[in-house]
Amino acid sequence: MKMNKLTLIALAISFVFTACTSDDTTTIVARGDYENGIIIAEEGNFSSGNGAITYVSNDLNTVESTVFNNVNDRTLGNLVQSMSFIGNLGYIIVNGSNEIEIVDRYTFESISTIDTGLSNPRYMAIVNGKGYITNWGDGTNATDDYVAVLDLTNNTFEAPIAVAEGPEELVVVGNKIYVAHKGGFSQNNIVSVINTASNNVSNTITVGDVPNTLQVDNVGNVWVLCEGNPSWTGAETAGKLAKINTINNTVTTIDFPEATHPKHLYFANNNLYYYLDGGLYKMSTSAGALPTTSEFSGVNFYDFSVRGNQLFGLDNNSFSASESFLKVYDLTTNTETNSFNLGPFAGEVYFN
Repeated sequence: MKMNKLTLIALAISFVFTACTSDDTTTIVARGDYENGIIIAEEGNFSSGNGAITYVSNDLNTVESTVFNNVNDRTLGNLVQSMSFIGNLGYIIVNGSNEIEIVDRYTFESISTIDTGLSNPRYMAIVNGKGYITNWGDGTNATDDYVAVLDLTNNTFEAPIAVAEGPEELVVVGNKIYVAHKGGFSQNNIVSVINTASNNVSNTITVGDVPNTLQVDNVGNVWVLCEGNPSWTGAETAGKLAKINTINNTVTTIDFPEATHPKHLYFANNNLYYYLDGGLYKMSTSAGALPTTSEFSGVNFYDFSVRGNQLFGLDNNSFSASESFLKVYDLTTNTETNSFNLGPFAGEVYFN
């Protein structure tokens, strides 16, 4: 096993604590170099197979790019779409390679590669020891989309769940999974509800055109941000914010102004955050109307996540083929505090 300086230091600390004779002594053992930090999934340049993972320490003093490559001496694959975590494992969805790479989330050592049962995989949710992975299939075929069901005890697939076109992000509420159908290469306007006891679609809920993100609030409601049909379709619609009451699956919506298309929703600190036209907006879940002013503007977020009073935004530099950026903001002052260069097309932020 390859050891680096951080690992050797951790072992030395562990030895010192273990050598103490006091009954009150607690042994401290670091789980890996990438514990207690920020993990960024980078799609890469699509066809060049340079999807990657970047690590940023919580104190923002350490940045390491191409983490998977560095640890395993091989490339990760083409188009790193997303990640999911359970216990000490991380599941990296590599969309263009039709793979899931399973790693130790703290060391990023490869444990296994799943390269069957997937077709254009997107996102994964974990419930009751199973991974549910959305798959677009052939983007030009509206009838071949499905949710793959992976038994995490032996990494084998159960029967897939056929769903409507364009399943994208998904969230878990109890024993139900809510799946946003953005539409794949087309457009859709629904959320599917999967009953994990029977692994079938128990309900289909109409929300708004092109639902791109969903979040669960602290009382179990599912909020869905719908960006609306783009103008190039010839049938442009404005965005909507939908709230699904998961007890009875009733829906209430708030309309965005005409020709506005919000992107990315995140729930934290009892507030909803979303991005629209260069601005970051904050809205209380108890509010009945959209905010009229942004928290800050002049940003270009492809994705962002919030932790405490910090926002971590990914700026893809207008889809530059060479680099993107991690921008860190203090939400108490709404000012940028840090900026880091990343690889091309950084797409998702996670906290490890």
